[in-house]
Amino acid sequence: LDIVKWVDYAFGPKLLAPSTNRSDINEWLSSTSMLRRKLTRPRFVRAYLPEFVQKSARDYYVETHPFTAACGAGGGGGGGGQCPPPGKANATSSCGDAKASSPLPEQDPLAGNDNDNQDSTHTHGDNPNDNGTSGSASFDLSKVLDMRNCDTLGPDLDDLLEDYQEKFDQTPKFKRQINKKLRELNKMIASVEHASPKGLSIDDITLFSSLRPLTLVKGIKFGSRLEAYMRAMSQRADVPLYFHCAL
Repeated sequence: LDIVKWVDYAFGPKLLAPSTNRSDINEWLSSTSMLRRKLTRPRFVRAYLPEFVQKSARDYYVETHPFTAACGAGGGGGGGGQCPPPGKANATSSCGDAKASSPLPEQDPLAGNDNDNQDSTHTHGDNPNDNGTSGSASFDLSKVLDMRNCDTLGPDLDDLLEDYQEKFDQTPKFKRQINKKLRELNKMIASVEHASPKGLSIDDITLFSSLRPLTLVKGIKFGSRLEAYMRAMSQRADVPLYFHCAL
């Protein structure tokens, strides 16, 4: 949103009013966050979208967007947000007996004793018999990271794909739930041209971007006012909806 605000401010006359912080719409978005994810994420990697043409792109998305993960539990309404890329440790997780906030031991296992530090003429590697462990401390990998008990690498891709499939198979149930919530939202829209009474605003940027992925769900029922609003916003922003490739 900061980028949107900057572009609107920097180029030509401002088009967007500030956010009105509508509590009713904010509450709706928060309460439907996980439900919308369950409906849209499996479709992102199934629909023919340019960014997901390659299998590697689809796998990467699945790996970084699990439905339940410690790295996603803190935001986005209901957990299951975005995780670090595969292979990147989650700083908030724990590994073995190491502290979550500091996976390394307090004393550097590679650091020598005081005598080593005082001898500035000695450099590891100068002596062919020197294996890099000179000094009183030797390198102990188990003190740095116990991979046997490490949960930071996340679940297996096959398990994540299975979870995506299960969510896709539950579409009828999720669709009934979201259709009911959309009927509530339909009554909150002030106009087919803008969501809030005072005209086009940051509220519309937030709402349109949140609802657009739902147009990938075949048979979804926005309601007459809300669907007209989505189509008007799509045309105004020159950002297409997904109705034509809904699944």
